[in-house]
Amino acid sequence: MELKRIRYFLEVVRAGTVTAAAERLHIAQPAISRQLRYLETELGLVLFDRIGPRLRLTSAGRQFVGVAEDLVRRADRIESAARQMARGELSHVAVAAAQTTITEVLAPFVATLAPDDPFISVREVPADQIHGTVREYADLGVAAGPADDPTLTWRPLTDV
Repeated sequence: MELKRIRYFLEVVRAGTVTAAAERLHIAQPAISRQLRYLETELGLVLFDRIGPRLRLTSAGRQFVGVAEDLVRRADRIESAARQMARGELSHVAVAAAQTTITEVLAPFVATLAPDDPFISVREVPADQIHGTVREYADLGVAAGPADDPTLTWRPLTDV
C-alpha cells in the first residue's frame, strides 16, 4: 500500500470532489481517480459510492478516514524525525534517574526547555538500577556514581 494513495484519499475527502482535490494537489483528475481505485482494490474495501461524477463516502470509507489520518500523522512524524536525525538533532531523550535526582536536578532543568528542544521523558528507577536501565531503555542516566559497566560512558556533572 502506498502512502501517497492514502494522502490522495484524504485530500478527496477534505476537498469534497476528485476534481477539487486534483486542483489542490496539482495532479490530473484521472490519476487521482485511478489511485483511489487501486487503494480500494488493495484494501478490499469500497471507500466511495460513485453516483455519476460524484463520490460519497461509504460506511467503510467514513471509518477509514480516522485510520488514514492517524497513519499519515505517524508517517509525517517519522519523516520529521528522520530529517532531524540527518541533521544530527535530537527530538526525544529518555532519561533514567532516582526520585531525588528527578526532583532536585532534572525537573528544574526540564522546566527551562523551549518548544524546539528535544522532548525529555524521565523514568524513575531505584538508584542501583540506573545503569541497567540505560543499557536497556534510556539514552541517558543521572546517577550518584560512575557506571560499573565498561560499555557505558560516564561524565561527572558536579561535585557534591
